Amino acid sequence: MTKTRQLYSLLPVIAFVLIIFSSCNIATNIPFPEKEMGYTQPVSVPLKFSPEKKLIWDTSGRGAINPVIKKLDLDALHSEVLDSTGFNPLPQKPLETHFDFNQLPDTIFNFDNLPSKSLQFKTSVLPPPQSIKTSPFSPRKNNPLSLFEFGASQGLPAKFVTSLLKDKNGLMWIGSAEGIFCYNGEYAKTIVPGPFNQAPLGMIEDNNGNIWFADVDHLGMIDPRTGTVSYSTLVGGKRNTVCKVMKDETGQLWFARTSFTGVVIVDPETKTYKILDATKGLTLLDGFSSDVIEDDDKNIWITTSRGGVHIISRKNNKLKYLKKINGISSDTTGSITKDKNGKVWIARRPGTLDAVDTKNGIIWHYGEAGFATGGAFNVYLTCDDKGRIWMGKNIGADIIDPENNTIRFIDQTRGLAGDYVCSCTMDDRKRMWVSTTTGLNIIDQHAESVNPYNIQVTSLMEDGIGNLWVATQKGVSIINFQKRTVKHFSQANGLSNDFIQSFTNTNGNIIVSTNGGYNIIDPVHNTIESTGKKEGLVNDTIYNAFKDKAGNIWLTGPSNGIDVVDLTKKVILHADVKGGLSDNNIQDSKQDANGNIWLATNKSGVDIIDPITNTIKYLNEQPGLKETSNKMMLIDKQGLVWIGTARGVYIADTKKGTLTTITTKEGLTDNKVLSLLEYNGTIAAGTNNKITLITPPSEPGGEWKIAPLQYSEGLRKSTNSWASDGITSKGQYLWGDAELTVINELKPETGTAPTYITGITVMTKPQSFINKPTLKENDTLWNGNNYYTKDKKPVNTGYAADNGLSWDSITGPFNIPVNLELPYNQNYIQFQFAQAHLGRQDNASYCYILEGIDKNWSAVTNNPYTENYLNLPAGKYSFKVRSKNLSGKWGEPAVLNFTITPPWYKTWWAYTLYIIFALGLLRAYIVFRSGMLKKENRILEEKVSLRTKQLQKSIEDLKETQAQLIHSEKMASLGELTAGIAHEIQNPLNFVNNFSEVSVELADELKTEINNLPIDAGKKTELESLINDLVQNQQKINFHGKRADTIVKGMLQHSRSSTGIKEPTNINTLADEYLRLSYHGLRAKDKSFNATMKTDFDENLPVINVVAQDIGRVILNLITNAFYSVTEKKALKQAQGVSYEPTVSVSTKKLPGAVEVRVKDNGMGVPQKVLDKIFQPFFTTKPVGQGTGLGLSLSYDIIKAHGGDLKVVTTEGEGAEFIIQLPL
Repeated sequence: MTKTRQLYSLLPVIAFVLIIFSSCNIATNIPFPEKEMGYTQPVSVPLKFSPEKKLIWDTSGRGAINPVIKKLDLDALHSEVLDSTGFNPLPQKPLETHFDFNQLPDTIFNFDNLPSKSLQFKTSVLPPPQSIKTSPFSPRKNNPLSLFEFGASQGLPAKFVTSLLKDKNGLMWIGSAEGIFCYNGEYAKTIVPGPFNQAPLGMIEDNNGNIWFADVDHLGMIDPRTGTVSYSTLVGGKRNTVCKVMKDETGQLWFARTSFTGVVIVDPETKTYKILDATKGLTLLDGFSSDVIEDDDKNIWITTSRGGVHIISRKNNKLKYLKKINGISSDTTGSITKDKNGKVWIARRPGTLDAVDTKNGIIWHYGEAGFATGGAFNVYLTCDDKGRIWMGKNIGADIIDPENNTIRFIDQTRGLAGDYVCSCTMDDRKRMWVSTTTGLNIIDQHAESVNPYNIQVTSLMEDGIGNLWVATQKGVSIINFQKRTVKHFSQANGLSNDFIQSFTNTNGNIIVSTNGGYNIIDPVHNTIESTGKKEGLVNDTIYNAFKDKAGNIWLTGPSNGIDVVDLTKKVILHADVKGGLSDNNIQDSKQDANGNIWLATNKSGVDIIDPITNTIKYLNEQPGLKETSNKMMLIDKQGLVWIGTARGVYIADTKKGTLTTITTKEGLTDNKVLSLLEYNGTIAAGTNNKITLITPPSEPGGEWKIAPLQYSEGLRKSTNSWASDGITSKGQYLWGDAELTVINELKPETGTAPTYITGITVMTKPQSFINKPTLKENDTLWNGNNYYTKDKKPVNTGYAADNGLSWDSITGPFNIPVNLELPYNQNYIQFQFAQAHLGRQDNASYCYILEGIDKNWSAVTNNPYTENYLNLPAGKYSFKVRSKNLSGKWGEPAVLNFTITPPWYKTWWAYTLYIIFALGLLRAYIVFRSGMLKKENRILEEKVSLRTKQLQKSIEDLKETQAQLIHSEKMASLGELTAGIAHEIQNPLNFVNNFSEVSVELADELKTEINNLPIDAGKKTELESLINDLVQNQQKINFHGKRADTIVKGMLQHSRSSTGIKEPTNINTLADEYLRLSYHGLRAKDKSFNATMKTDFDENLPVINVVAQDIGRVILNLITNAFYSVTEKKALKQAQGVSYEPTVSVSTKKLPGAVEVRVKDNGMGVPQKVLDKIFQPFFTTKPVGQGTGLGLSLSYDIIKAHGGDLKVVTTEGEGAEFIIQLPL
């Protein structure tokens, strides 16, 4: 019963747990496997070479060589102009005009006094955004710029692109005649579908994330969170003009070139606008403003078509005028911008510039010289992060570098999608997006030429004076970037062959390896030395040639082994596989600081030759070394030997005896290494996919720094060349391939791009989420031709709420729902995501997990979507996705938490009802079962009680039988003893007693006879005295014989067994009978005996089963002892003269389960020292001859045999009370 109550008390807890967890999955946080997914540090192993063996050189058939020396004046070669950077010097420096900004004419102007009006928006529901998967940007081939196309071929529907916007999340908004799109790098999302009669003319984002735009007839606002677009016809554009828009520090939006005669200022919070026109101080000769910006001092600059520039100072409540008479070149001003130094740039017709420095009071005038001005007018003006000014025109775009006073012009013939440049915006990756009326371009590396030389490159080298030597299949080109020139020479100028394999710079002399031998060019002496087959070489296709420390030239080539030209002796030594080389195809050779020659083979690793001992050993145990692949080597300034293979880079440290491996696991961009170059302690490893910068640790135990080279994204070899790259002394990386590509800065890629969850597909249907529009009392919401009011909301808009999904709000640029809940029957889900890289040439890598169902993160994938999750059970889930940045590091995860709700019969309240019902049933069952148990328990208790009584009676009977058996055994033993005594003692005792009595009688007869004898009286008296003595002796003998007879009889009585038959007996009657029997028996013996007798018998005393004869004997013994005790005390008191009344009382009483008999006297009591012995056989306190010591012992045994108890309560000198307790 106790356990049942404990279980019942736990039921509420069990119920709570069941409600929470039943039929629910719980999303548990599973850590991202950073070590498995990320890069590890390179591991070093012991550097093991094979045993050295003798290298055998072959000199047979190889005679002396006779090089041919010719004149070659490199300075005299024909020089051509090379557009190395694309930027050309301006013909003249800009003119300067000084002015005092504070002295400009002004007028009082209070912006706050301008009246505000409501925009009176008409708001419509947008269709759910459609995501279009795009492919990477397409690079323009045969173009010196790092220029990419982004249009229909890549999935973007926009062609007539008029406006661009980078929002606060770094995403690019594209306004076009085909619609308004938002691009993240993976998808172009259609926000407002087109086509439009006129494309949006300008776009800006307010502080709440709404996108504002202006077209010909409207001012529009897109609220991505509610999926609505609002239009106001009160503020329209002027047809065939471009609207400019700017957000000031307070968050207000300024629109220029509207149909109004001035500037419109919109407050996005209140949806109101103000107009600043000629009536408020603007000088608008032809009715419109051109552009507007806010400078670093929070002044608002407004350009006008003929009124110069107007500058609003809110701080001073002034409106200043900057016109031609104040220093600018013309009152006809157009686009305006500011640079990173705070200067304000003003474009003026026909496409020239003024730069205004208000702090120093200088205006720089860039005239028409150097600018493309033919029929041109400026459309857009902006500044990039390097301070270069981009000026979009109707004929292309000028890019001005004020620091170097250079300019570059680009148009459709130079790679742009069109000539009419509408907008230029720089993204977070420092790339300039250029929109035109016929397409969209993205320009990287600040519009510097990255492909300055369009010819296939086989090798590159910079000489000591900064010239770049370019090896081609048509000879050698020498480029001087500073002078912007290129010179070319070939076999006609003395080269052994036009197919150039490599260069080696030896003390200023250039060794050129060709397919027809090698050449040594001495620029100081203007000579070229040629050595080929005609001059004594056996093999003249040479991959690599270098001069060792002894002055010998080592030549390697395909399948020819190695040749060593001894210039002193003019002989050639040859070695190949027969002589000890591991492979005849030697692809690279280097000499280390110890003078050893390292040979990189095509198939068998690296051979190391010691020219002093003429021995060779091999390094070929590692997988990448012994595989067939193009290999190249580099010995850095620290003496480390770097070996590039198809399985990564191996670094041999001969000083420490270690070999270190770097592969893609450690951060290499690709395992196929094609070039190894050093710059300022960093190794640039050109691979088949980008370039990797590797910086070894600066101290033992330090960290290797491995990262991709910035701007190397998308670089892949299109030709079968290796060791064809170079690095200039200025840190420019030169990629030699089908053309020369220049990366102007040798910096590691550190850019990061956030990862976003971009969408959710439920039951194969893409879902779009918005915040529900809040309509006020008089608001209307349009959906097509239908409108809705506050009380009537639109239905079937295509958004997720129409599909039974629910959420609290949306977050992020892709309107991801917060606290999303899906019904149990909408549990077929797929997630889409994107890295907001805004277009990269390689594919982004992703890794995702759905916590609550997945046990581990997914394998790395390039797909921007998950596998389908089918039949997800009800519960809480957390979807997480990470992406790998261009730097190779994993970014922070994007997270979406959502819940799949169970069907009603599996909801918490349903489970609560189930549990309440179950608890009710359980309670009813418990009550019913408890009643049954109580009833059965009562029956059982009664049965147990009955069985207990029966058992107790059986035990008592058994104890009584056992006691009787023990008593019988004792009596039997005592009987045997008594029988022996009777046999041995009784007969002699009878003889003594009989003959003593006879002797007395004989003495009496003798005495009679003597009296009859005639004897003198004296003698007769003497004889009578003797006879009297004899009689007395015989009497004493008789007395003690009878005493002995009494003892024997007592023993016989003690051992005598009763019948042992228990009969119902009235104890009151038995006690009263033996009390009076004892009293009268004593009175018969001693007439002087007298005592007071008291009885107190319980009238309700029941009849009990006892052996009446035995119990009577016990009561008689106790009463007799009591009478003896009071008699003794009476004699003592009489001798002391003290009054005393002997009293013996007998009482009975019914006790629970027993009958009690008490025999009490006021006699002498029992001394404490003998109290423990009184029930022992033969112990007595009576004088000798008055007691046998068997009475109490016999009484104790009888009571015990009946299952009762006999005890005494006594006080010495005051009396004793014996208590008999007999069981019922």
